[in-house]
Amino acid sequence: MTIEKYTRFLFENRNKILFAWAFSLISLGAILVWRLLTTDVIIDNSVGVWFDLNDPEINAYSEYNDAFGEKEWTILLLKTKSIYNAEFLSELDQATKELEKIDHVVKVTSIANVRDNLINKEGMINYRAIYPEHVARKDRDISAFIPAFKQQLLSNPVFDKNLLNKDNEQYAVVLIQNHNYIRDPSRYRINIVNDITTIVGKYKTIDDWGLAGTTVVNA
Repeated sequence: MTIEKYTRFLFENRNKILFAWAFSLISLGAILVWRLLTTDVIIDNSVGVWFDLNDPEINAYSEYNDAFGEKEWTILLLKTKSIYNAEFLSELDQATKELEKIDHVVKVTSIANVRDNLINKEGMINYRAIYPEHVARKDRDISAFIPAFKQQLLSNPVFDKNLLNKDNEQYAVVLIQNHNYIRDPSRYRINIVNDITTIVGKYKTIDDWGLAGTTVVNA
């Protein structure tokens, strides 16, 4: 077939050819969408995927994890009207307990359960939670307790820019330690983030929130 005949053929059958191309593209797009919706897609960006199995650096890191455990910190930032509000503290106390029950979560620290040295009536130092269980009960008015609670938090510089910001009482941080399995491509990271999202979304005193950490990036 000459170039002229081929050109004439394309011109005369252009509608059919365009229809065939459109049908093919739509079919391919439909297949891709179907695969994405029906396939459990996992994107693993953890440390393990960037190193050769025999790399000395990753082996040293693995030895450290074997000794101390494969763990990392996920940071949950909360915004509310005031972190010293009685209702917020009650809800934060409940949320902290729920976060501790998430699979692969090892430890959760917030102002609702953080410990510090307190002096008891006998003048002895007592290392315990600043916001104790008997105060956190929903049926108890803790308004009178809050000034002392606030003073105790602000008197320890370790808490500032860690669990709270002494210059802005709208923000509190919840530190969540969770597993960081460097060669596990399963959905456990996604499940952690989804569970955190579900828990935080239940409480009305939390006006806004955000998550940060390697687990969040992977998920």
